[in-house]
Amino acid sequence: MVKALVAAVVLKGAYPLLVTPYTEKAELDHEILVREAEYVDAQGVGGVIWPTANEINILDELGEYESGLTALADRWAKGGMKSRLTAVCCGTNSAAALKRVELWDAIVSKRGISAAILARPPDDAKTDASMEAHYRLLAAKTSLPVIIQTFCKGSNPQPSVDLLVRLSRDFPNTYGYFKEESNRSDVNDRIAAMMAAKPAVKGVFSGWGATQFLYQGPRLGTTGIITQRPMYAGLLQKMLDLTAAGKTAADPELADTFGRYLVMVNLGEVFKSPGTDGGSMRGPHLVVFKRLGVLRNTLTRTVDKNGRKSVTSFDLPPKAIEEIDARIKSAGLQVW
Repeated sequence: MVKALVAAVVLKGAYPLLVTPYTEKAELDHEILVREAEYVDAQGVGGVIWPTANEINILDELGEYESGLTALADRWAKGGMKSRLTAVCCGTNSAAALKRVELWDAIVSKRGISAAILARPPDDAKTDASMEAHYRLLAAKTSLPVIIQTFCKGSNPQPSVDLLVRLSRDFPNTYGYFKEESNRSDVNDRIAAMMAAKPAVKGVFSGWGATQFLYQGPRLGTTGIITQRPMYAGLLQKMLDLTAAGKTAADPELADTFGRYLVMVNLGEVFKSPGTDGGSMRGPHLVVFKRLGVLRNTLTRTVDKNGRKSVTSFDLPPKAIEEIDARIKSAGLQVW
């Protein structure tokens, strides 16, 4: 068995989460999932992540979590992919999350690919002590680097900065990278505290759709972005590249790139998905991805309590499509 690659790990850059594509039969579209990953990788990003935490339970119940990760890992094993393939390994409790960690570690070890894990605390975590116990168990289950996402489900508390620093010092080959996505009122203070704990803390990824990056990157020092905006991967990576080159919010090119990104994100407000507040990461953004030549449909799946699957398509009138095409051109997005 080939051991997972862990030496001299540096995690930085854009790590977009893929949007899960579905077939007309409400099944995971493995071919398009891989195509989507190829598109994102071609934008020069640091990593590619799948799936989202909100859909992981259903995907796992249907056997699609393993089959989707296997399809992605097989593509990486063929060569030519430069980014780090990253699996979301969370769960309703610690045992469920650790089972997914072991599955992903086995898939990666068999293929010897460059990979990582994104792991938010278990959904039932209530205290720093319970979160610490989970992450200490996790470190014993894998040789892969782990990005800890600080968001907890519902009203659960976020892991304290002290805990994150302690884990980084105790497990330097596993921890040290974080997606900081706490309550918006204290997110910047937490980032600053983490960055002050270098070198134990190796890096922090901006979250919340990267809408705060123009401050968090140049001023606070975040060197990565994690968000489910794969269709805008090129813009996200360019923002990071410009910041790495010393550009600040006052630089016209960085400000322009950030502005073009926000113009695309704004489509969620202009053409809202039914039942959302405009912050949906699917809806009109699926239309963008289809217009770029990556997706073949704009389907989103729902599964009812009896396990019945169905899909709905997000469709827009011609004038809306014209607007999306105009924004794609003005943003300079790569058509695939």
